[in-house]
Amino acid sequence: LLSTAVMATGSIVSADPQNAGQIIHLPLIVSPSGPPEIELVPFATIPGGDTITGIVNAGDERLFVVERTGRIFIVQAEGTTLEDPFLDITDNVSDDNWEEGLLGLEFHPNYPGTPYFYVVYTNVKHVIVLSRFSVSSSNPDMADKDSEVNLLSIPKPASAGNDAYKVH
Repeated sequence: LLSTAVMATGSIVSADPQNAGQIIHLPLIVSPSGPPEIELVPFATIPGGDTITGIVNAGDERLFVVERTGRIFIVQAEGTTLEDPFLDITDNVSDDNWEEGLLGLEFHPNYPGTPYFYVVYTNVKHVIVLSRFSVSSSNPDMADKDSEVNLLSIPKPASAGNDAYKVH
């Protein structure tokens, strides 16, 4: 196992713990063509365009776009955004400050066979909530909003950030 660091001189320094910490200096090789050029092109527009906190794939061609205000939209493979949100829990979600809101989304590992998905959000009482929802049995592009099962609630200390509560 080598530990590696780039030095200000442009060389790479590696320490090999198997060789009594010997330091090996290697030249830093820079591609003659320079850095790659990256161009961003618009792909989809989300209604409202509020702060996006996540983009998740459920294992099919759809992308699920999570808005901080409490809505999840579906973007089809060609870039079309469905007009109606997949889930809208804006009435349950607090987005009073930048670290609150609908923070994460994950689908069950056996989705679509197990039609569950999980969200983390800050509720209107400023409690962090992990909930499970079901996808509608009649429409895979809609969640069953009434199927919410609260799996975990964590009172949020005023000084705590929410990054630790994201679903991974």
